[in-house]
Amino acid sequence: MPHQFPDTEDYAFIACTDGALNKLIKRKFDLQKIDLISGDFDSYPPLSPEQKTIIENKIIHTPDQDKTDFHKALEIIKNEKITELDIYGGSGEEMDHFLGNLTTAFQFKDEMNLVFHDDYGKYFFISKEIVLYDVKNCNISIYPFPEVKNVQSKGLQWELKNHHFSITQRIGTRNRAIEDRVKIQYETGNLLLFVGNKSEIKLQ
Repeated sequence: MPHQFPDTEDYAFIACTDGALNKLIKRKFDLQKIDLISGDFDSYPPLSPEQKTIIENKIIHTPDQDKTDFHKALEIIKNEKITELDIYGGSGEEMDHFLGNLTTAFQFKDEMNLVFHDDYGKYFFISKEIVLYDVKNCNISIYPFPEVKNVQSKGLQWELKNHHFSITQRIGTRNRAIEDRVKIQYETGNLLLFVGNKSEIKLQ
C-alpha cells in the first residue's frame, strides 16, 4: 500500500479485502468510512469489540478458493454498478500477487476502469486511444499484454510510429513525456500503461 494515503473524501465508495483491512487498521484508518469488506478471511486481523461492531454489517464472506480475494471483490463492486476504481495496495508487496492482480484487472478491463496506484505512479489498461494531461517529465512505460501492434504516440521523448511490442521480444519501458499533453494509440492487442508520479494526472 502506498506510503502516501489518498484523500478518502474524494471517494463515494470504499471497499477493501480482508488482507487490506489489517493494513488499514495498522494505519489507524477510520473504519466508519469503509462501505464493503470482502474475502475468505484467512488473514483476518484481531479486532477490538468496538471495531467488530463497526464492521459487522460491512462484511461479505467470499470463501471461493478458485478466485482471488481481489477478483471476488471486483465482482461484488461491479454488481454495485461502480465502474471507476482507484486501487491502492494492488501489488501486495509480492511479485506473484502483483501479477495475479494484473491478470484479474485484464479480465475486468472492458467493464470497469481500474487504475492502480503505488509509491511510484499509476498503471492501467487503456483502450485504443488515450490522452494524458499534465505529465511533462513523467516516465511513461508501455507494456504489451502479451502484445500490442501499431502503437503511435505524440509528446514522448522517443516517439512511437507503428511500433509492435511483445512480451517475448520488445517492450516499451522508460520513455518520458516531453510535453504536458501526451497521446497514445494502437490498433490491436492489449496495452498496460505506466505513468510515473509527478502531480495529479488527468485522463480523457
